[in-house]
Amino acid sequence: MDDWAWRRGHTYGTILVDLEQRLVADLLPDREPRTLATWLERHPTIEFISRDRAGGYAEGAAKGAPQAIQVADRFHLLKNLTEAVQRSIERHQRTIRSAVPAPEQRDPVPSKRGGPISERTADGCSPPRRSELAKAANRQRRLAKYHEVVALGEKGFSQTAISRTAGISRATVIRWLRSDGFPERVPSARRSSVLDEHAEYLRRRWAEGCHNATRLWRELRESKGYRGSVSTLREWISVHVRGREPRKSDATLPRTARPSPRRSAWLFTKAADDLSEPEKRYVSAVCEACRELHVVHVLAAEFQRMLRERDVNALGPWLESAKASELRRLAVGLEHDRDAVLAAICFEWSNGQTEGQVNRLKLVKRTMYGRAGFELLRRRVLAA
Repeated sequence: MDDWAWRRGHTYGTILVDLEQRLVADLLPDREPRTLATWLERHPTIEFISRDRAGGYAEGAAKGAPQAIQVADRFHLLKNLTEAVQRSIERHQRTIRSAVPAPEQRDPVPSKRGGPISERTADGCSPPRRSELAKAANRQRRLAKYHEVVALGEKGFSQTAISRTAGISRATVIRWLRSDGFPERVPSARRSSVLDEHAEYLRRRWAEGCHNATRLWRELRESKGYRGSVSTLREWISVHVRGREPRKSDATLPRTARPSPRRSAWLFTKAADDLSEPEKRYVSAVCEACRELHVVHVLAAEFQRMLRERDVNALGPWLESAKASELRRLAVGLEHDRDAVLAAICFEWSNGQTEGQVNRLKLVKRTMYGRAGFELLRRRVLAA
């Protein structure tokens, strides 16, 4: 079982999938425990129920099908782990900033035609670009909003009241109140290019006076075996030689020396073999600087190993260790749902195909263009 959005953020329903037959069993108009329990009571032969960790589904399944074994979905367990690690990282941003240096800024190479040299003022400094001024203004607005949130929190306002007063989401309020300082935004890194391996050659030819991109492109094709387009080469020269800001499409997930808390949480929960050398150095530096995060990293790796190797006996010791760490909130929640977590380790059932059925439901729902109602949608999904 899983929920689906009739209108995201306002109205939700429940989809029930037969995991053996891989078919939608039914759609429910809401996700209330009583509605789910009523449906389950009419199907007393159900043996297993795979669900996320929502309390409403756990309550409804317990009332409507007490004979069934509830299985917590492993994807949602790992998602809960990543969120808990991110909260811990956000609490230690000051320590991370002191332990990990800021990413180095690349100095643009002067261009023959305009560029940084022609833009310098009388004192030898380049004036700030329009994009830099906009970024500085945005930072000042975020900083003022941050101080407002902190001040309201010190006055005893609830998180919901702060969200309404400051005009920002409750998730942002929670993140700012938990952080140990103003959370700076991490600049995005530029994605690696196939031309990076020819950077030395291109810079040398540019310094020699060859500023014709088409000519450079032909040289690369003939002598270096380059198979890219001339437009890709022109864009690379504009960014890496002339110092122009890259297009928005050139930005990817931050791969800087100091990733964002969200990216850091992914690095802390990934297997060591899947990390690049810079990512390994970052995780190692953070763990050496902060003992609490080192413990979190070890516990995250052990939790993943436990799920991967189906080690049921490891759950109890892990919960005890996690309760004494910054993952205490996660451990308490798993303790309350312990039987379902144990079932997730023991049995192969999961919500994987249920998520696929939700995607198909969205397709059917959107073809209706918001017309008709739930009953027609239910019939179409069951008949599809």
